[in-house]
Amino acid sequence: MRHGTVSAGLLLLAPGAAAREDLSCEGYIHDGIDWGNLRRRFEIYADKYLDRPQLLAEEFEMAKNYAFSYSPENSCILGDLSLRFFLWLSVAPAELAESVEGSKGMLAEIMEETWKWFWDLPQTWQDILESGWPLFSILAAVAERFRVPNSSCETSLLEPFVETFDNAIAVSTHQCAAVLLEASLVACPEATASALVVLADNLRTTVWQQPNRYYHFTSTLPERQPKEDDVDALLMRAEGLLRGQRGTNAWRLLTSPWPFWRLLDRLGAKEVVNVTSDSSWFWMYVFPHRVRSDGLISNRIRGTSQAYCLQLFQDEVRRLAQRTRRLRLVEAGPHIGDCMLWAAAEFGSRLSASCVEPVAQVVSLFRRSIAANGFQGIIDLHHAFLGKEDVDKGGVS
Repeated sequence: MRHGTVSAGLLLLAPGAAAREDLSCEGYIHDGIDWGNLRRRFEIYADKYLDRPQLLAEEFEMAKNYAFSYSPENSCILGDLSLRFFLWLSVAPAELAESVEGSKGMLAEIMEETWKWFWDLPQTWQDILESGWPLFSILAAVAERFRVPNSSCETSLLEPFVETFDNAIAVSTHQCAAVLLEASLVACPEATASALVVLADNLRTTVWQQPNRYYHFTSTLPERQPKEDDVDALLMRAEGLLRGQRGTNAWRLLTSPWPFWRLLDRLGAKEVVNVTSDSSWFWMYVFPHRVRSDGLISNRIRGTSQAYCLQLFQDEVRRLAQRTRRLRLVEAGPHIGDCMLWAAAEFGSRLSASCVEPVAQVVSLFRRSIAANGFQGIIDLHHAFLGKEDVDKGGVS
């Protein structure tokens, strides 16, 4: 079934150029670098593993060779900046601190120039998020190395914004409001920006539950109702606020205890991906943030648009399909459903699949994928445990 339901050139880019370019740089090769492939590699390891030399040894070597030279002819603007910032993750924290504190030398000059290029970008932060380049994730990893104590910005209100990345509990609206209303944080614009970005993220991940919430009960025709643009407006406010601070203490935005770069990265983590496999495709819901319990699965799906399903499994199912008209598959622990969704898209009504998954969060994502693709009659998903015996006979409940 074929399913179907940094360079000097940065400063020379015209303000309207972003709209005319594919900022993802897919298929673009320059200076011996496949920039689309580099973007996918960064996306796969974004947030949790970007500073692991053993995982990204080739990319670290690439950054060392690239970042100490100018490439004004490179049209992959966001890739150029991402690779230059990535170099900073290979530098010892003490050396980074010396560069920030005004020491002279090639590294300090390159860091200062790269930081300036970032703020001079004509692209908006929304453009960066939509490009697929995890630039904010790289900046977040850099900020972890720069971070210094700041008593004026560190209050108990900071805790949920930091802990959300470990416990995956969303920062609530009232916690954001407390930050925005706290007088002592007026001198800490990155706290305000963090609250604005979280509010945008909360709207992004709940809007699907109540489409067109503001005008749901009016008699106005849906096509005439205003577009909900709260997410874009909140992000623009956060960006404008921080851009306005760059002239006061530029490095402060990398040393702050507030994790706004990481929050920006989370805002760009797509929750639904158009996954392709050969000539088949399907929609797949993934985690709309980067949680440790998910490992690299959602990141990899976002970065590659490919199902996280072993080729060995796919080959075996195709082999079976050549021998029989009807396919019956059973999977214990399908996680977010990669393999069964692939099989349903590939073989359609020939397939009858049963899945058992005990984790409620991934069941929710899998069910949304099933509904989005119209696979309800193909995949039978159960939220339960599997065991040798039924519960009433001593099995696990």
